[in-house]
Amino acid sequence: MPRSNLAFYLHGILALPPFFNFFALSFNPDRLPRSQTGHILRNYAFLLLSTSVVTFVHLANQTLGIEQRVKDGRMALALSIYHVAPIWRAIARITGGEAVWTKEMGGPGVHLGTHLVVMAVLLKKGLMMD
Repeated sequence: MPRSNLAFYLHGILALPPFFNFFALSFNPDRLPRSQTGHILRNYAFLLLSTSVVTFVHLANQTLGIEQRVKDGRMALALSIYHVAPIWRAIARITGGEAVWTKEMGGPGVHLGTHLVVMAVLLKKGLMMD
């Protein structure tokens, strides 16, 4: 393992246990202390920011050739995974009786459509079908 990749390995490994913890907690949110709600939402906000920054940094460092296409595809597949949770949430909101269209950011119908389209585009790129 090259030392230059140590930060990536550490981030990847250290992010997995909290993922499993939060994922399990999402099925029983009553276990979560109410005082932590704001912190978790801020954590989520910064997660979204970090994926945007990673995407723009990646775009700024484009090179030509097949090697770059493979890297682009891997990045696209990795980013596509994120969209599963918002799609899941939008479906839950719609099937739970929430209005499909609302004024606040369009509502779950807009969220569902947006995340489905973005995930499809990322998967297409990741599977090198573009």
